Amino acid sequence: MRNSRRNSRNAKTRRSGTGNASRNRAPRREPYHSSDASRTGARSRRALVERQKKKKRRRMISRIGIAVLVLLAIVFAPTIFFQVSKINVTGDTRYTSEQLIKSTGVKQGDNMFFLDTEQIAADLKDEYPYLDTVKLRRKLPSTLQIEVNDRTAALSIEQNGKYLILDMSGKVLEKTKSAAKGTAKVTGVPMKGLHVGDTVDEDKYGKAASVMKLLELTDQYGMKKHIKTIDVEKAYDVRVTYDKRYTILLGALEESNLEHKIQFLKAILKEPSLPESGVIDLTDEKEARYRPTEDTTSDVVIKEEELDKAAGTAETKTESADSTDTESTDANSTDANSTDADSTDDSSNSTKQADTDNSSEDKTDSSAGGNSESDGDSTAEAAND
Repeated sequence: MRNSRRNSRNAKTRRSGTGNASRNRAPRREPYHSSDASRTGARSRRALVERQKKKKRRRMISRIGIAVLVLLAIVFAPTIFFQVSKINVTGDTRYTSEQLIKSTGVKQGDNMFFLDTEQIAADLKDEYPYLDTVKLRRKLPSTLQIEVNDRTAALSIEQNGKYLILDMSGKVLEKTKSAAKGTAKVTGVPMKGLHVGDTVDEDKYGKAASVMKLLELTDQYGMKKHIKTIDVEKAYDVRVTYDKRYTILLGALEESNLEHKIQFLKAILKEPSLPESGVIDLTDEKEARYRPTEDTTSDVVIKEEELDKAAGTAETKTESADSTDTESTDANSTDANSTDADSTDDSSNSTKQADTDNSSEDKTDSSAGGNSESDGDSTAEAAND
């Protein structure tokens, strides 16, 4: 058995070569061919291109994924994080914060970015006529700020025992039983068909438009706060109460000469001779009349030219005062230079004057002596008699 195994190993050794010698022999080198090298380079280039394509695909996928995540954050973050938790009302208004907040319809938990702020502001102004400006601001992350300011009432127009309160733009702010404080009380202006929140149409309500123009001009010239009443019952004889002291007769409120009359009135109110109260008549464009009572016999007439001249004189006086200050400065410097010469002349003149005074005194004394003697003689004669 052992011999058979040994014989089989020997046979294998013979078939494979000489055993260890064949294993120690150097490997046979294949001959070099240029075609094989080109095929190898092409394969490596293709592998490099494939790797680069894979990298680009991975980058593209990662970028798309990031963009999707950002988009989802933009879409869903406001709904999750920017919810209304607080509403503040600021500004000068007669309405309460509770009224305005309730009218907005905004509730806690509403998304701030889904609110139509412009529509909310418009709805508030429609519901509350006194509101002039309304602004809604988002204060992130969760506060809604409402900023409001009211209109200012300017006219109280009497209508059948009640009053329509208007601002300078002609908007009807409210309807009350009495005139609003600080407004001009207007009578004789029909306002039929107007309701709270409406605005005066100049074509339809011509008298009201003229009254608003009058107030606008008095405001421009700083006199509106003094206008207490305006009577437009007779369109050709408009009467205004100024500061409860003067009744001003304006005549017709024609827009062509209305500003001229207001300028004329302002000039007259500066007249020093104007009485404490009375009537100022501006119905004539060329002259003004004022009197302390309704008696026309005591009228004081002021021509328009006189007012213009007085205004020009005042300006001239102001300019001459300025020029006088300049001239006095120059004169002072000139006087300072001539002081020495004047002092010399004054000393010589004073010496001459002293001599003259002495001689005058001597003459006076001698005459006084003569008079005393004659007085004594006359006294003695009177005693003898």
